[in-house]
Amino acid sequence: MYFAVLLVLGLGLGIALFHSRFGFTSAWRRLVAVGNGQGVRNHALLLGTTATIFMLLFVTGWSAFGNEPTPTAERSEWDCSSARSSSA
Repeated sequence: MYFAVLLVLGLGLGIALFHSRFGFTSAWRRLVAVGNGQGVRNHALLLGTTATIFMLLFVTGWSAFGNEPTPTAERSEWDCSSARSSSA
C-alpha cells in the first residue's frame, strides 16, 4: 500500500510537471534567451519551501506513515570543530 501511494503520487507529480514544462533547463534557457527569470525564481522558492518543510519535519520527528525520521550520518563526520583543532 505504501509503495502504491508513492508510485501514484510520483507519477501524478511527474506528469503534471512535465506538461507544465516546469523543468530546470527550460527555466534557465528562458532566463538566458529572453531575460525572463520567473522560472528561476519559482525554482528557488520551491527549493526554499521544501528545505524548510523537511527541516521542520526532521526536527519535530513527525511522520505520516509511522516511521520516525532519523539521521543517517554520524555527528562526528559533520563536526568541523574537531577538524580545525586537530590541524592546529
